Amino acid sequence: MIYVVNIFLQFLCPYKSEDLHDIERTRLVTEPREIRKRYLSSYFAVDVLAILPIPQVLNPFTFSKKKGLNSWSQREVLNALALLQYVPRIFRTYLTWKKLNEISNRIQKSIPLKAGLNLFLYILGSHVVGAFWYFFSIERKMACCCFGQNLKSSPYFWENCFTVTISICGLLLFLYFIGNLQMYMQLKTSKQLKTFKDKKEMAKISDKKQSIKLWIQRNGLEDDPLKKDIIFHTKQKLEEEEDVNVDNPFDLLPKYLRRDIKLRLSMPLLEKVAMFQNKRESLIKHWLLDCLEHVYYYEDSYIVREGEPLDRMLLVTEGVIWKSVSSTGGAASSGWVCLEKGQFCGEQLLEWAGLNDTNPSPCLSSLPISPMTLKTHTKVEAFVLMANDLMGLLNKITVIPRRRGNSDTNQFN
Repeated sequence: MIYVVNIFLQFLCPYKSEDLHDIERTRLVTEPREIRKRYLSSYFAVDVLAILPIPQVLNPFTFSKKKGLNSWSQREVLNALALLQYVPRIFRTYLTWKKLNEISNRIQKSIPLKAGLNLFLYILGSHVVGAFWYFFSIERKMACCCFGQNLKSSPYFWENCFTVTISICGLLLFLYFIGNLQMYMQLKTSKQLKTFKDKKEMAKISDKKQSIKLWIQRNGLEDDPLKKDIIFHTKQKLEEEEDVNVDNPFDLLPKYLRRDIKLRLSMPLLEKVAMFQNKRESLIKHWLLDCLEHVYYYEDSYIVREGEPLDRMLLVTEGVIWKSVSSTGGAASSGWVCLEKGQFCGEQLLEWAGLNDTNPSPCLSSLPISPMTLKTHTKVEAFVLMANDLMGLLNKITVIPRRRGNSDTNQFN
C-alpha cells in the first residue's frame, strides 16, 4: 500500500529543477506533463516492479496440478521470484535514505520530521527483513524448523546463518535509529541554546545601543547631523567586537568623526577662556583641537593634587568634579566648589605656555604648581590639554607670529 501511495504522489508532487552550472538558479516545476515525464524516465519501473505480485499470481496455477519433484522444482522458481521481488523494494529504500540525506540540511527547523523519516526507514527495513523471515519459515516448513521452540537445534547451515544475520541486522537497525534520534535531539537542544544565546546577545547589544543614544543626548548631539555617523560606526563596532566599552563611545569612532565632535563640544568651552578673547589667540584655539584628548575618569578618583605640577587643562563635558582651593599658606582648605558640565579649570597652563607673549618659550621644568585639588564626584568625561602636547603645538606655530607679526593683527583688525 505504501508503494502505491508513493507512485500516486510522484505523479502529483511538484519538484525543483536545478541548473547544473548555477546551483542558485532553481525553479519549481508544477506542470503535470513535466512531472509525469520526469517520474516515468526515472524510478517508475522500480516502483512498479516493487508492487507486482508475481509469485502470488503464479502460486495457485503452479501448485494446483503439480505434485512430486515437478512441484518441488516449480517451488524453487517461485522462491527465486519472491527473492527478486524484494530487490526493487530494497533499492527503493536506499533511494529514500539517500533523498533524506540530501534534504537534511534544508529542514533544519523540523527535527520531528527528520525523526519521523528515520522511523519510517526503520519500519520499512524491518518489513523487508520480516518478509525474509516469513519466506524462510515457509521454506523450512518441510524440514520442521525448530527455531524458537524447545525442540533440538536445527543442523541446517543456512537457517542458522539467517538466524544470526536477522539478530545482528535488527540490532544494527535499532542502534541506527536510536543514534539518529539522539543526534536530532542534541541538534534541537543546541539550536535552542544558540537561540537563547543569540537573544541574550541581542539584548546586550540593545542595551549598549541605548547607552550610546543616551551619550549622544547628554552631549547635545541628538539633533546634530553627526548623530547618524556616530550610530553607524558604533553599531559596526558592536558587530565586530563583543566586549566594547559603551560608557566612552568616543574612542570607538574614526579620527575624522572624533575631530568633528571635539569641534562641537570643546569650542564653546574654549570661547569662555579669557585668553582666547583676543583675535590672534582665537586662531590658536582651532589648532588646539588636535591636541585635545578625550578622557574618562571614574568616580572618587583624583585628577590633580594640590602642590603637584599642573600639567593639564580640563574642559568638562559630563559629570561633577570637586575643586578644593587652599589658603595662601597651603595648610588649610578655604573651600570647595563644584565643576560641572560646560566648565573648565587649569587655564594657568595657557599662561605658562606664554600664549600672550610674542616669543613663548615654555619648558616642563617650569610648570606651575597646582593651587587646587581636583577629585571626581561622579563619572567624568572631559577634554584634556596636556602640557607636553601644548609644547609640541607651540613649536609648530611660533614661526607664524614671528614672520607675520603685524600682518595677522591687521587682518583681524
